[in-house]
Order: sequence, then C-alpha cells, then structure tokens
Amino acid sequence: MSRLSSHGFLLAAMTVCFAATEAAENTIEDFKLTAVRPACQDGVVVNPSEVPAPSTVAAKSDAVDKSSAVGGEQEAKPDASNLHSDDATQRAKAALALGQCDKLSPGEQKALLTLLNDESPEVRWNAAYALGEAGSRNVPTVERLIRMLRDPQPRVAANAAQSLGKLGAIDAVEPLAQTLGHDDWRVRWVTAMALGAFGERASSAVPALLTALRDTESNVRAAAARSVGQIGEAARGATNELLRVAREPDASVSGPALGALGAIGANAPEVTALLLAGLQNADPARQLNAAFALGKVGKSVPQAVPALVSSLDGVHPAVRLFAARALGELGRQSVNAIPSLLVMEGEDDPLLRLTATASLIRIVRELRQPGEHTTSNTEALIAALSSSTPAVVAETALTLEAIGPAASEAIAPLHRVLPSASAPVSRVLNRAIARIGACSITQGE
Repeated sequence: MSRLSSHGFLLAAMTVCFAATEAAENTIEDFKLTAVRPACQDGVVVNPSEVPAPSTVAAKSDAVDKSSAVGGEQEAKPDASNLHSDDATQRAKAALALGQCDKLSPGEQKALLTLLNDESPEVRWNAAYALGEAGSRNVPTVERLIRMLRDPQPRVAANAAQSLGKLGAIDAVEPLAQTLGHDDWRVRWVTAMALGAFGERASSAVPALLTALRDTESNVRAAAARSVGQIGEAARGATNELLRVAREPDASVSGPALGALGAIGANAPEVTALLLAGLQNADPARQLNAAFALGKVGKSVPQAVPALVSSLDGVHPAVRLFAARALGELGRQSVNAIPSLLVMEGEDDPLLRLTATASLIRIVRELRQPGEHTTSNTEALIAALSSSTPAVVAETALTLEAIGPAASEAIAPLHRVLPSASAPVSRVLNRAIARIGACSITQGE
C-alpha cells in the first residue's frame, strides 16, 4: 500500500482570514475516503502538503446530470431515485448524489440513516459521507454515525468520523477520542482531523490527541498536531509533546507541530528558539508554520520581526505570504517592516499584494493606539504614505493625525501625497495636516 504523498502547496490571502488551496492528493490504494479539510481561521495550524483530495468528489461527476437551461448549462438536482434499488451500486450512487444537496429533506435523511445498515460497505460509507455533507445535526443522525465508528469496514468508520466532525455535535467528541485507538491507521488519521473541527470544544480530547502524537504513522501524528492547534489555548498542556514532534526530521509532521505551538500560545524560550530556527529551515512546511506561530507568540520575541522580514525575500510564495501575515499580527512591533511590506505591495501575485496591504493596515492602525511614539515610527509612517493602496494612505494619515505634534515632520510628506489622492483620501489628508499643524502651533505658543 502506498503512503500519503503530495504535490501541492498552500497559498493564503485576504485581510483577516486566509484560505488553504492547492491541497495534496490522496494516493492510498484501494482506500478512498473523503477527508476533513482544515478550517480557515485563526488558531488553525496550516500545512502546504497535507490534505488529501476526497475520492467521493471525483465520483460525484457520475452522479450528477446536466440539463440545459436558458442562459447556459446548469446542474440538475442530484438523482437520488435509486436509494431503494435492488442494485447496491445504484444505491451507493444515489446516496453519494444526496451529498451534493444543500440540505436533505426529512425523508432523504431518514433513507440515508436506513442505508447505514446496508449490507454493502460502499452504500454504508457513501451514506455516512452524505449525512455529513448535507444532513441535519439531529440526535438520531449523530447517534447513528457514532455507532458507525465501530463498523467493521474501515472506510465506513472513517467517513462516519469525518461527518461527525462536519456536523459538529459535541456529543461526538468523546466517541471520536476513543476512535483514535482504532486498529486501522487511516481511521485514526481521519478521526484526528475530525476532532480539530470542534476547536476548543474538543478540549476533553486533548489526552487522546497527545497519545496520537506518538502514533507510529506520520500522517496521524501530523493530523493530531494540527487538531491540537485548532483546539487552541485549552491545549496548552500539549506543549512538551508538540516540542518533541516539532523536532522530528519529517517536515510533514514537524511543520504542523510548529504551527500548533503558536496556535496554543506556547512562548517558552525553547519554543521561540525552535520557531526562529524553523524560519531558517530549508523545508517550506517548517518555514510557513514557524511564521504562522511567530504571528501568534512573537510579541514576546524581539528577534521575531527581523526574522520574518528576512522571510519576505524567500523563494516559496506561501512562506513569504505567511511571514507578511505574521508581521501584521504583531502590530506596532512590526513598524520597521513597513518598507519591506511596501515593496511586497508591488508584487505581481495578487495574494501577496493583498496580504502585504492587510498587514500594513494592521500595523498602522496599532500605531494609532496609546503608546510610546518615536521618531523612527514617524519615519516609517511617512514611508507608508507612498503606498499604492489608498486605504493604507488614509489609515496612515489618521494615525499621524492621532499622534499629533510629535508627527509634525510628516506635514510636508502629507502635502506631497495630496495631488494624486482621490477626493475621500484628500479629505483625510487635509484634516491630518490641519490638526497636526494646529497642535504644533498651539504647543509652540
């Protein structure tokens, strides 16, 4: 049997959230299941090479009919008419088709629950999949899927675990934690990923995930590390185990462990030293996870900003993107990164440009908050006025205005920006000039 391999890499973008794309492919022979994708949110550990492509997605094309309509071709409603067919293959296709619905009708959900008892394993695993994709989180569905975790066919148990994660019923956390002891590593792998979908609500599963961090299979260890990170600060007790895993030579495992250390808020000296070293590692999985983690805990690490700025010049686009995002999360601590982020705003890659802009705005806004203001801060803000993004220019002007007379040297640069500014931005610039100037005159008097 071949092991999980990958060829994709992760890109991310936009202001507050980032999305994982270009996921890896599942090459497990004769074991096709739908995998849980990591959520797109803060506190989630990300990896460029971990998520397998669900085989059921590929199979969906067989279950969907196309019908022509005015204005172009549209998808027809999935055909689930064969749910009660005497042919197991037709029942399996019908169950799979229902997984494409936005929501199941009560009758369809009841039919799928019945198919969980089907003698055909293929019917059962497709029914379990469909209930997670389109089913309602009601007690009968959750209870039946929990029972399916004990199905003798591993593929059924794996899809049941995934569906329980998608439905998010808290009653499933403990049974899923117990399923981490399953004999089949692929079930343990999917179960570990499913637990992460619960976030901090899965805190009771941390002991089981700690055991999974010592699993003999690297895919299980990697999934357990990510899920610990998704649980967040409630999993702070996992720091020592994550440190051990983060030192593994296999980057597909150590990378997610590095990210998890940041997600749970671990900032002990040995952790930050490992994160800084991770940024220098040759493997992009370790680099981007280290960058992600430093964005979470780097405010207590003086070397974080220079190290992240160095990563902005790296080769791997995902690493550069995560470094830029981390600098934004560090806020005013990243003031010296403003020139480098301005350079990134000129990149051809729109994701890099957007991330650089988002981070510039976060840094500039945080400099507006009460705190020590230095001449170097003003110089960095004056540099930010050269941004090609109107929002960055406007936010910078607002910050300079809030700083007041200490930013008097910014008056001339503000004037220089005026001719090329749009009307809304011009109003902000003029107001900043007027207020900084007025404050300076008043102070002089």
